[in-house]
Amino acid sequence: MGDELKVVNPPEVMAYGKRLNTNIDSITTEANGLIADVTNVDYHGTNAFRLKTDANNMTEQFAKDMFQRVSTLSSNVSSATSSISGALGGHSVTINLENNSITMLDVKPDDGIQIADPSALTSLVATVQGRFERIRTAINATKNLPENSRTGWMGAARNTCEQTVGQFATNAVTATNNAEQQLVNYLTKQRDLVVESDVA
Repeated sequence: MGDELKVVNPPEVMAYGKRLNTNIDSITTEANGLIADVTNVDYHGTNAFRLKTDANNMTEQFAKDMFQRVSTLSSNVSSATSSISGALGGHSVTINLENNSITMLDVKPDDGIQIADPSALTSLVATVQGRFERIRTAINATKNLPENSRTGWMGAARNTCEQTVGQFATNAVTATNNAEQQLVNYLTKQRDLVVESDVA
């Protein structure tokens, strides 16, 4: 133990830290976009208020769960890379979460006027699926560590970091898939009800 080859290319490791930050920023952007998309869809009235409120709650729960995972990832990556500082001349990798927050939007109260655009609800489903796909892409991109070579990063710290990030990505993608299925099914069911309600 400890006798394996150790290689640290500080610019490569710090570049990975920047990539992590960029990917976490992307997840934040898309999660906030989900909330805005659902809140602003052209659908108003009693059922719309319930749908938007429920969908916002689903999205908020997904976002909170995701950022708990991200926070744990941040701590684990910093811990895994702390040993490269000092004698090896490297730096620990940190994930800046200061600018990452979820902004919940107020759903417009029911004013008694019932308005539903089926095409808007159909487009919403596709938009939501696109956002979840971009979230998955950002999650999977966190696994793009420096090359395990003499010009990148080698040793126990890298191996630990790779395991940590890999586990995060696997669990986060599963959570994303589950959240997408729940939200898309809910929106699709309501869209179908709106369409059926106007069939002669």
